[in-house]
Amino acid sequence: MFANIISNTNLQKSKLWSANYFINSSAKDISTPYAMVCLADLVTEQKTTMNPQQHTNDIFSYIGLENIQSNTRVLVNLKECRGKEIKSNAKIFLTGDILYGRLRPALNKVLLVDVPIRNGICSTEILVLRPNLKKVNPDFLAELLLSDLILEKAVNLVRGASLPRIQSSDLLALQIPLPPKDEQDELAIFIQQHRKSWFQIRKLAEEIPKHIASQTMNFLLYSQKPKNHSLDFLEHP
Repeated sequence: MFANIISNTNLQKSKLWSANYFINSSAKDISTPYAMVCLADLVTEQKTTMNPQQHTNDIFSYIGLENIQSNTRVLVNLKECRGKEIKSNAKIFLTGDILYGRLRPALNKVLLVDVPIRNGICSTEILVLRPNLKKVNPDFLAELLLSDLILEKAVNLVRGASLPRIQSSDLLALQIPLPPKDEQDELAIFIQQHRKSWFQIRKLAEEIPKHIASQTMNFLLYSQKPKNHSLDFLEHP
């Protein structure tokens, strides 16, 4: 059983009537050699919205929560569509922005828009964060926002039962460790290189079911036994 005594002043200041938030408050601080900085000092929330219905024939690249894969920073099934096909208001984002899913933050949906996207708009259930490039490396920050450190804090800040959300003000108030910019850049190179390797490995792995099917058909139709039990057929790019 966990218990924590909260003063009335702190309860009112928090504006959060959540037992989890206060019981887990000790988990908010970590031991780190780096200075703790408020997220709001590193990014600017972009709140500009538009009604796609007023631009019926314009082409947009629309990102909903379903287009951001949990825990991976991967964009999936992005499709361009006309404004008349989008039934609700949307936020405008640009290349370089970080998209953070505010609805059900436990799903951990974070995306760094690191490729050009034409007329990018997204669901209003997504927070659009624009990093200050003089202070923070976007790849570093996106990976940090995806980390267990931020996930645990975000889950403890949700409001609402049936549709739990984190308010942008609560997310931006989080304290995060900030290494010097050159160290961020060094870590970002490591992140980029390993994510590239991961994408290559994942692409290669997708070929395995095709190989199994092909070898099975060759065996059934031509009595050709599989050559070996290794993965030598995979050629790294």
